[in-house]
Amino acid sequence: MIIYHIAETVILTLLIIRVGYYLKSNRVILRENLELILYITLVFIDNSVNLFLGNNSLSTIVFDSILPAIIILPIIFRRLKLGIHFLIFTILSLSTFSIILNNAIYNYILYLLSIVTFIYELIHLATGSSRNRKKIPLYLIFLVDLMAIVIVQQIEILNIKWDNSIFAIKSDYIALTIYMTNLILTHVYIRRYFTT
Repeated sequence: MIIYHIAETVILTLLIIRVGYYLKSNRVILRENLELILYITLVFIDNSVNLFLGNNSLSTIVFDSILPAIIILPIIFRRLKLGIHFLIFTILSLSTFSIILNNAIYNYILYLLSIVTFIYELIHLATGSSRNRKKIPLYLIFLVDLMAIVIVQQIEILNIKWDNSIFAIKSDYIALTIYMTNLILTHVYIRRYFTT
C-alpha cells in the first residue's frame, strides 16, 4: 500500500508542475478552466496532508467542505460573467459555512449539485465547438471521481460495517484502481485540454 501512496504522490506532483507550466505560458486558461485547476490543486493538497500527517478526519472534513464550492461556483460565475473577486469571496464563504456546519446531508447535497453542474458543463461542451469537445474527457474523469466520493460518503453515512467482508476489501482495491487510472488519464488529457 505504501508503494501506491508514493506513486500517487509522484503523479500528483508531476500534474501540479504541468499545470503550473501551462498557467505560466497562458494565463487565459486560468479563467476558462478554474474549476479543474482548483480541483487538481485541492486533491494535491489533500494527498500531501494525508501523506505527511496521516489520514485524519479534519482533513477529510475540510476537503469535503471545499470541493463542491470549487466545482459549482466557477462554472456558474463563468456563465453569469461575474468577477473573480466576488467568486473568491463566495467560495471562501460557502466553504467556511460548510466546515462550520459539518453536516453529512448538506455536504451530500452539495456533492450532488457538483455532479449536476459537471453534467451541465459536459452537455455545454458537447454541443459546442470542436475545441470545446476536446475538453470532455477531462470532465468525465473528474465526474467519475466525484461519483466515487459520493458513494464512499453514503457508505460512511449509513454506517455500513464491512470489516471482514471480501467485497469490502475488493471494493477498496477497485476504488484505488479507479482513482489511479483517473490520475493517469488526467496526465494524458491535460496537455490537449489546456493547449487547444
